Amino acid sequence: MVFLIGGALLAIRGPVSPPPPPPPPEYIQQYENRQPPYRKASEEMVHLSNNPDAKDVNFAELKSFIREDATDEGLYLQGVRDCVDFAQQLHNNAEAAGIKAAFVTVNFAGEEIGHALNAFKTTDEGLVYIDCTGMTLDLKLKSVIEEDKNKLQNDAVAYVEKDKQYGCISIDKAGSLDYGFYIEYTQDWQKLDGMIDDFINEYDAFKRALGGRTTLAEPEYSKFKAWEAELHEKQRMIDELADRLGNCWSKPLGIVEKVKIYW
Repeated sequence: MVFLIGGALLAIRGPVSPPPPPPPPEYIQQYENRQPPYRKASEEMVHLSNNPDAKDVNFAELKSFIREDATDEGLYLQGVRDCVDFAQQLHNNAEAAGIKAAFVTVNFAGEEIGHALNAFKTTDEGLVYIDCTGMTLDLKLKSVIEEDKNKLQNDAVAYVEKDKQYGCISIDKAGSLDYGFYIEYTQDWQKLDGMIDDFINEYDAFKRALGGRTTLAEPEYSKFKAWEAELHEKQRMIDELADRLGNCWSKPLGIVEKVKIYW
């Protein structure tokens, strides 16, 4: 229907379709309904089970699913179960739960061995990379022996950009999906390491100066009380930063060169 209003033509149309998403960068290749040509640790080929009714979800829904999914609880065992196995399992679990997922491989510059993970097209945050590769046996035993109350979290947001370090942050600590956040997070971990080293050195100096004495006269007593208060404040700052960062940090695997995504 067309109306003439104030000498101008006004056309009444139906809802306008949103513009198509921009094409992915050249370093990313995407494939639809195609099995990845990769083998798991057992030498069996990867097999993705796609659910025709699976849908994209928002980031909060994705995080809820990832937290509940048990993929990351498995052990990473060289020659038995590696990143490819974990990526296949998470993909198939997500599809079975009605969430559209992708199997992803990353090639690193100058490296023969790449990495496998997953991707999801969230309705609010766009493409999100997720890495749920489990921990190695030695780390698992360490966490059990030390009775770590804060369970090591292997559900992570992955930060994947060409010519930049591949990095991961626990999904509960990833305050932003922007790569700049990953850089700040890494710098904070380095800062935390330095703070801990400085604290240990100063605490050792405090004990040496005290020399095992339990009673002190003034003005030495006040000097040591002030020093002790400084140590308590530094420990508080360390605990505060550590709580914000979480109890584990994944070292970068390499510089991202190529990415393949299989939906």
